[in-house]
Amino acid sequence: MDLLKEALDFVRPALQSDGGDLTLLGVRDDGVVEIEMIGACRTCPLSMVTLTAGIEAVLLQRVPGVTGVVSQLPQPVESSSAPPFSPAEALATAQAPKSAPAPVKPPRRRILRRR
Repeated sequence: MDLLKEALDFVRPALQSDGGDLTLLGVRDDGVVEIEMIGACRTCPLSMVTLTAGIEAVLLQRVPGVTGVVSQLPQPVESSSAPPFSPAEALATAQAPKSAPAPVKPPRRRILRRR
């Protein structure tokens, strides 16, 4: 377990430099390491690339017995102040007709006459 924590501490500065981090959730019996990506890594579209090409590669190389790495989705935080928002409401909001902006009149042109 110490080798695993050392290996995660090795990759952590790279994640933190981009505003992210990771949390070790545990290790399965089959050697798969479960982590949670947090901060900017949580919503980054390249987090899966970081997970496989970066974190998994380092752990497979440095920690014997590790067979893979998976990222668990974080549990949603319940908020009592916000009303529940269903997918149907999201669809209705997205399909609501939007009013067109008011037309802009072109500037009047002055006709120059020769005298």
